[in-house]
Amino acid sequence: MCGIAGLVLRTPDPRRVALLEGLSRALAHRGPDDRGYLFWGREGPVASRDPVPVEGFRLGFAHRRLSILDLSEAGWQPMSSPDGRLHVVYNGEVYNFLELREALEARGHAFRSALDTEVLLAAWREWGEGSLTRLVGMFAFALLDAEEGVLYLVRDFSASSPFTTLSFPKASPSLPRSPLSSPSQGWGGA
Repeated sequence: MCGIAGLVLRTPDPRRVALLEGLSRALAHRGPDDRGYLFWGREGPVASRDPVPVEGFRLGFAHRRLSILDLSEAGWQPMSSPDGRLHVVYNGEVYNFLELREALEARGHAFRSALDTEVLLAAWREWGEGSLTRLVGMFAFALLDAEEGVLYLVRDFSASSPFTTLSFPKASPSLPRSPLSSPSQGWGGA
């Protein structure tokens, strides 16, 4: 399984890039095939293979990839929707992703990979939070809706995939709006 980690900061702090890089290194055993980062700052999302300081960085994702379904470059994460609105780091497997893909293709969605991650993004774009009732599998993911400024932290309903959240009272980071009843301030370890 892959490894995902992330940071949410109340106050932008480019020094925290090193912390996210450390979280990624700690997860290297879960995803030895590739790595990726996404930082959300003043200029919007910036994705890269290596951690980079981003002006006004308030949210960062790290992903360690274990290539299983699609070994191509199309499987690189963090993955973004074609319109750049949604960004995800994902660990796990959606067992019914081929069925969902067919339904989404019938609704006009096009795909460039053979990955359940891409299907997850299209499902969220099509059905929003309602897509969660359609997913069958074991997974954990963090999804950023950059247009709405909302971060979703999701784990499958049977809690098969690990998902650890950490709270740092002094740093107490959060996004301006969150759908979570008790938002996680820092998270990692899935």
